[in-house]
Amino acid sequence: MTRIQPTPKTASGVASFCIAVLAALTGAAQEAATLPVLKEGPWQGQHAVYEGRNFRALVDAGGNLSLQCLENGNPVGKPFSCLRLSCYYRTPKKVHEQPRSVVRFDAPPAPAVQPAKILLQGVLSDDVQFKLEYEFRNNEIIAAGGCVDPQGIKYPTQFRLNTDLGPNWDIAPAVPQDERKRTLAGCHLILKENLNGRTVRSKNPYWEVMRFRGSIQEAEIEGVFGSRTVTLSPKGNSSMSGWLFWGYCPWQGYTIFWHGPNGSLALKEKAVLSVE
Repeated sequence: MTRIQPTPKTASGVASFCIAVLAALTGAAQEAATLPVLKEGPWQGQHAVYEGRNFRALVDAGGNLSLQCLENGNPVGKPFSCLRLSCYYRTPKKVHEQPRSVVRFDAPPAPAVQPAKILLQGVLSDDVQFKLEYEFRNNEIIAAGGCVDPQGIKYPTQFRLNTDLGPNWDIAPAVPQDERKRTLAGCHLILKENLNGRTVRSKNPYWEVMRFRGSIQEAEIEGVFGSRTVTLSPKGNSSMSGWLFWGYCPWQGYTIFWHGPNGSLALKEKAVLSVE
């Protein structure tokens, strides 16, 4: 049996597409804020690159972070968008979230190879101040951020970082479930969720329908990136949640949201992503 191959989509491409759609839906016409980029070498056009033993992380000109898992220095699985700034607000008359995008980067850092930290700060739409810091430690990325609304803003900003997983496979609707199971064998999304004050652990096969049920204390992805396991967890008073189309399976794609503070730029609340 021929293994069904992952779809040829990059995380940065998916992120750019999502941003473009949101801008079109909201009528945003302003030019996107950009960071300085590397002018030469293999990472020309990127703002920064960090490579550890188990992953390579790229920050593009828009400040979007993507991650490629590595085994023995070679890519394994597909790159994905992780801990990407995705602030938003809600209005009573609109069901969907309305984005607050980056209008300006203040004091942007210089392009870098193997940075220990990257601090992004500036202004979102509606004059909302923000800070976002990425710290790279061996096989971890530690993100911290927050925003402050101007006095009198009508709709408060929700500070959020998105990690978008998949879809990593192109499986036709007619493919039988037993073949999907063979193709996705060993792939699981393992969750620790807070349900009514109790920590509940679930191991969700990628080929079965699932749903997120509560606040996520830890999300672990195994089998999708070879022998590498990707783990996400919130620290401090921050929280995480998940999103997946109703009736869908993890292989079809899902998002883990990290929710940070509004009203503080102190960078005390953190999200930790590790690759083991």
